[in-house]
Amino acid sequence: MYRPYKGRSPIKGRVILGICIFLIVVAIAVFYLIIQENLVFTSDGMRLDLPFLNKNETENVQDENINVEELPINIQTQENIGEDTKNSGQSEETSPAKQIENPLFAAVLDVKKLSDAGYIESFSELYKAGAINCVVIDVKTSDGKLYFQPEDEVIKSSGAAADTSGALSNAIQKLSGDGLYVIARVCAFKDGQAPRTIRTAAAKTKSGVTWLDREMISWFNPYSPDTSGYFAALIREIQKLGFDEIMLTNLKFPTEGKVELIYYGEEEADGRINAVTDVLKAMKEEAEKTGVFLSVFIEQETAQSGKWERAGQSADKISELCDRILVPVNVNDIANADILDIYPQLSPMTEKTPITPVIKNVPPGGSVQRGSFGFVIEKSRYSAADFGQTG
Repeated sequence: MYRPYKGRSPIKGRVILGICIFLIVVAIAVFYLIIQENLVFTSDGMRLDLPFLNKNETENVQDENINVEELPINIQTQENIGEDTKNSGQSEETSPAKQIENPLFAAVLDVKKLSDAGYIESFSELYKAGAINCVVIDVKTSDGKLYFQPEDEVIKSSGAAADTSGALSNAIQKLSGDGLYVIARVCAFKDGQAPRTIRTAAAKTKSGVTWLDREMISWFNPYSPDTSGYFAALIREIQKLGFDEIMLTNLKFPTEGKVELIYYGEEEADGRINAVTDVLKAMKEEAEKTGVFLSVFIEQETAQSGKWERAGQSADKISELCDRILVPVNVNDIANADILDIYPQLSPMTEKTPITPVIKNVPPGGSVQRGSFGFVIEKSRYSAADFGQTG
């Protein structure tokens, strides 16, 4: 029997429309989850930071089978420390107690020239001339690059390890063998690599995207337990390299750029000074296991007033957990005044913690007046005259 056509069922059309809308929503959600890990917030707004567009990606040594956030950051046990000592042929009971070098008359080496034997020898010659007694070598820089090959899986997977470990080892052996005191310099919370990988330790905005400073560099969140774990592991790695001391810079909260957009949540109530102190405490515990000394560079604002809440630095609390404090000083200021005239707030700490100036703005061919506090200077080229009288 013939039935007239009445058109497509409206119910069926609505079902199809509903299915299409559902699939679109699911696709959007999946896309958001995929890109969320690569969103970063900068001073110019939000942007997508895709790994294959990262110019440092070719240098980033990572194991694609490792999920960094799931890796435990294990603290080495005393039994393991003892085993390492036994294997190295050293005895904790018979080793003489190390002494911190003070005052320091130190030069900062260019880590990219460590393979140049002539360059390394020039610092041994400065030592023999009485100009310096110490050298400082970068092992972790603000871009997140590591200048050694770590063994810890978290450290290995979160940093861009440069292929300089052989040159670094040779330089340390040569300089230490010649009598120089050798310091490893570590840029701490300012790190262009690790916070992007260990996202639970990164400073983020309230929406969860990684925050970047004006230099497009990410930062660690000092409140995060994973930050403490990372730096405890880092100290454990560096102390194996043979340094006498580890110098920490940027051990603070970020203070430049749109820092008001960083969201720390309820943890902010614990106080920034306590957060930075807790991370330093974890590092100090690791350093004490092997006897390597730990020093901290504090900011000018901290040195002037004794503490800087915004940065999370307290000179007094830091001095209790480190073996040396370093402070920034202009070359013209140090020539006309004692370090404690510049920073009188630090005077009570000098009885238990050495204070070393880091001299800024040393002109080419200029020299620094030698004083009882010593100094660290950084130049592209050095001569004995740069360090004042050489005896």
